[in-house]
Amino acid sequence: MSKQQEHPAELLHRARDLVQDATTHLEQFTEPSPDDLYGLGSAIVTGLSALWQLSDVLTKQVMDYDEQQIAERAVADHPVEDLRASAEHLMHLRGILSVAYADAQQYWTAIRRVYQHTEAPDSTDRGDTPTEEP
Repeated sequence: MSKQQEHPAELLHRARDLVQDATTHLEQFTEPSPDDLYGLGSAIVTGLSALWQLSDVLTKQVMDYDEQQIAERAVADHPVEDLRASAEHLMHLRGILSVAYADAQQYWTAIRRVYQHTEAPDSTDRGDTPTEEP
């Protein structure tokens, strides 16, 4: 990784901060418009898809980690078992994210119908159309 590239963890922390900021701003809306709800649905669906992709890459990397090297560098008991357990937890997380993604898709589909059946007096961009499940 070159000096100019940010570490993936730093990028994730920035993304987390942006989601927290968006949540804070959303709490200030007394009644979000159908446009707002539709746009938020799009953001949730694509955000969950990105998290699923992240967990998939990380799962593969953990599963491909050199267990022999871990065992040789061990300073405590059972680091290889802990590595395997971390991969299992990541696989479980991927499953949970898939379920969350499916729920977000259902939300977005339902809110799209609300959006399509209400007038939007000054609407400009209605976002993307729902995508396939990861």
